[in-house]
Amino acid sequence: MSGWTRRMVVGAALLGAVTVSLSAAVDDPQDQLQPVGGLAFRDEIELTVMNLVVSVTDKNGDPVTNLTMDDFEVYQDGQLKPVTNFQVYTEDVFRQYSESDPTLVPDPEMPPVEASGLEPRPVYLVMYVDHYNLTPLDRNRVLSQMERFIRENVEPPVEMMVVSRLQTPKVIQDFTSDSTQVIERLRSIRKNSANRASLERDRAELIQLMQSREYNPSNLNDPMYVRSRINNLIQEEKTSLQFSLGALREIIAMLSGLEGKKAIVYVSSGLAMVPGIDLYETYASTYGDDSAYAEAVTYDQSRLFESLVSAANAQDVTFYTIDASGLRAAGVANAEYTDSENMRAAAIGRQNYLDSLRFIADETGGLAIIDTNDVRTRLDRVEQNLYTYYSIGYRLLQSGADKVHDIKVRLPGYPDYEVRYRRHIFEKSLTTRVREKVVSALRLDVNDNPMDVQLTPGRAAPASADRWTLPLKVSFPVSSVAMVPEGDGYVSRLVLFVAARDSEGGQSEVVQQNHEVRVPADSIERVQEHRFKIDVSLLMKEGSHTVSVGLLDPLTRQSSYRTIHTRVPTSG
Repeated sequence: MSGWTRRMVVGAALLGAVTVSLSAAVDDPQDQLQPVGGLAFRDEIELTVMNLVVSVTDKNGDPVTNLTMDDFEVYQDGQLKPVTNFQVYTEDVFRQYSESDPTLVPDPEMPPVEASGLEPRPVYLVMYVDHYNLTPLDRNRVLSQMERFIRENVEPPVEMMVVSRLQTPKVIQDFTSDSTQVIERLRSIRKNSANRASLERDRAELIQLMQSREYNPSNLNDPMYVRSRINNLIQEEKTSLQFSLGALREIIAMLSGLEGKKAIVYVSSGLAMVPGIDLYETYASTYGDDSAYAEAVTYDQSRLFESLVSAANAQDVTFYTIDASGLRAAGVANAEYTDSENMRAAAIGRQNYLDSLRFIADETGGLAIIDTNDVRTRLDRVEQNLYTYYSIGYRLLQSGADKVHDIKVRLPGYPDYEVRYRRHIFEKSLTTRVREKVVSALRLDVNDNPMDVQLTPGRAAPASADRWTLPLKVSFPVSSVAMVPEGDGYVSRLVLFVAARDSEGGQSEVVQQNHEVRVPADSIERVQEHRFKIDVSLLMKEGSHTVSVGLLDPLTRQSSYRTIHTRVPTSG
């Protein structure tokens, strides 16, 4: 048997140089003999069914549930795909399933379809309350209005998590199906600080400064000074935007390993697609300087939103966005100032914040709730979107690589119907799927361990003034992995994935390491019940940590996951 040792750095910026060292470990001569056989090998070509979630509404916005398989046309990368799976789900189906766990029976009028996809998938909702981009009054009004939606919908198979952010995102409620618990958590954050009023006040001051030019002879409204003030405000808003989108990407990554319908309900007063575009519009009209338009374009952040949408689509995450600012009349003067804002600039600024909410909802198959002071009626549409849909499947011959496919769903016989679905699907390689599940296991329960992987912590030892070395042992039965003849023995090539997260939310990258196990031919039968061991060494800060590992056998395409919670330094 051959072993290896290699040092890897995990998430230095987050966990303080978490270092992972992997090596083969043995307790006695028999332990040196490794896994073998009997496991079935899967074909290298993997044929799977790709299921699309498609919502259909009529011209009045009411859901349509009487369509058949023959009514739909599905195109992948421009090529028509035969539909192999088809099922319609409604809220009644979900309620019945959650209460009695029935096996759904396909419509007898429909052609036979494969069993995959006939049961409602679990639903994971994350409510993200972005305090940094909210005013307290708007936030509290919307959260109060959402209580009925939560009370009626957060029950099995629906689970909700609550995340809030002022400076950094924080999970204030882990996934639960207890609606009362979610509502209590939301009520608890209504007293939290919020930052949007400060941003709006700074913007109003700048607009007032520009519009007071004719009766304020001081140099405070000098064009160069005003332009520098605008740029400073834009830089602040860009930084905030990057934090907000970065936090949303973290949530998407956390959801990546979950199987089911996944959605983020994002509550804010909007995010600027082009920070400061309304201020430059006011500047250009006030000072007659058209160069401001060209400068405004340089701050376009649409690529960040496109990247967010791509990440969401890659993980099948849908966005439901809620504009908490409600109805506003563009150009009405702020109570603190005497002048009304330039109507054109105000309209541009308003749409700038709403366009981003529309974009991330539309591009992920969700809905945007905007321009209303009462979100309760619009939440009915969200409920319809969650529970009333068609599951449409077609066969996908996997390439084995990470690949993006363009999707188009048509209803040729119903041109007046609105069809909502994800415009892109992401074909994921096997290793990508395992990596994502390891990340999800850092925050969520991932009960998937067919290979009986065990993860055992040792005693932490001081490594530096503020770092500790925590040894961990990963083990699994020899009989749980497959080996192939090679030379005078047998070999198994496995892939180990390791990630860690601290109690403050700092998270490492996933370390991926190949591991080769060799067994002499004459020792195969003797070692079937022995466990193979891999030593992992983590360099961590003092405190509580979660460690997640995944083990992949590429030959059988089988994977196992194990998570532990530990404290550094350890006791005992």
